[in-house]
Amino acid sequence: MVALLNPKTAVFFAAFLPQFMSADSPPIVQSLTLGSVFVALAAVTDTAYATAAGALAPVLIRARGVRAFGRYLTGSAFIGLGVYTVARD
Repeated sequence: MVALLNPKTAVFFAAFLPQFMSADSPPIVQSLTLGSVFVALAAVTDTAYATAAGALAPVLIRARGVRAFGRYLTGSAFIGLGVYTVARD
């Protein structure tokens, strides 16, 4: 629902989908088909991510070192991105 109400999503579809459309078929049918395929793929991948996260959560909660490692990994990524941003021309 959030993606449907986001104007950036409409701009993305308006710029991206026409390259995959044929001039021989009605554009509305192609737009709806391609949009539906996108939504279906997004639903499948999001469901897979949520299922994997739900399955891994109990394991990660019990492992003490994983939390500290994740904290250091995340902090290092942010520091690295900050250094990259400063060093960029």
